[in-house]
Amino acid sequence: MYNVLIIDDETPVRQVIKALGQWKKADVDQVFEAVEGGGALEIMRTSKTEIVFLDMNMPNMNGVDFLKTACKEFPKTKYIVISGYEDFEYTKQAIRSKVLDYLLKPVSLETLRDAMEAASGRLRNQKWKNNNIFSNYIIAAYHRGQTGGQGDELNL
Repeated sequence: MYNVLIIDDETPVRQVIKALGQWKKADVDQVFEAVEGGGALEIMRTSKTEIVFLDMNMPNMNGVDFLKTACKEFPKTKYIVISGYEDFEYTKQAIRSKVLDYLLKPVSLETLRDAMEAASGRLRNQKWKNNNIFSNYIIAAYHRGQTGGQGDELNL
């Protein structure tokens, strides 16, 4: 199960995204909301947030500044920008931050669903890779124990 954070200074936009999101289908446990980047970072620091939908034009800490900080602190989180602006600077920072998608408002149900599926798919793949690495480590450690430390040349 994943936690999602929606960051937008416009309450109606947050409500629409929350209403359109088919959260149970995407294995989402909780949906958090924030009105600007600073508050969003506090939420992320206190709750495990795997997927973030964010606006770029917000008061106090805008999306650009948020991404610069959040991507350093939470590099495994998947970020999806939802913005009413086609501003090149916003787009450039989104690319630098390796956001998963850049959606323009108004967002359709299909577009939101596709972005959510992409995010949850990448998280599942990441989890699968981590589990395989851990399993291979356990197998190799077991093998070393069974052979008295011999066989370290195996590349599992």
